[in-house]
Amino acid sequence: MAEADESQGIQLGDANVVEQIKKYKQSTDEGDIRRVQDFLDKLEVKSFATPEQFSRSLDRATKLIARRLPNGRWGAARKFLNLYLRRITYKFYLRRAYELNRVEQLLELPMDSYAAKGLKRDYQHRLPRWKGVSHLTPEASALYQEPAKQIAEARSICRVHLDMQYWRAKPMVRKKAKS
Repeated sequence: MAEADESQGIQLGDANVVEQIKKYKQSTDEGDIRRVQDFLDKLEVKSFATPEQFSRSLDRATKLIARRLPNGRWGAARKFLNLYLRRITYKFYLRRAYELNRVEQLLELPMDSYAAKGLKRDYQHRLPRWKGVSHLTPEASALYQEPAKQIAEARSICRVHLDMQYWRAKPMVRKKAKS
């Protein structure tokens, strides 16, 4: 199998990360899930591969996913996109094919109640009250992402990896590689 074909197959399988949307049963039905999965199956992942394009691509894709969800749920759309990008970044073939190693440090912490609780515990300053993924706005997201970035930098990890720590509620610190 050619590498491009193999990467595409893995990408299509990983769009199933949206199954996590079922955890958010607030007015989410199978049709909504299918529309988001179809979008992720066709997502031009290469547009995320450069630091210069990353934020614009993230915002654009979030808005497009939100249009496929009831009430344009921006927070849920952003969470699914961040989970999807994290998952394919972990995949060797996709990581290499789309050069995602170049933007790993830009990937956001997928926000949910676990992430909000972890940030509240680890951040030394006041954070906004967590109202839920369905209430997350671009402005509120930014208020959580900056502290996530600071905490991750202090732990020598990328902020996207805080998700696993907060979800498991066991902080892990990766040792810095020797130069």
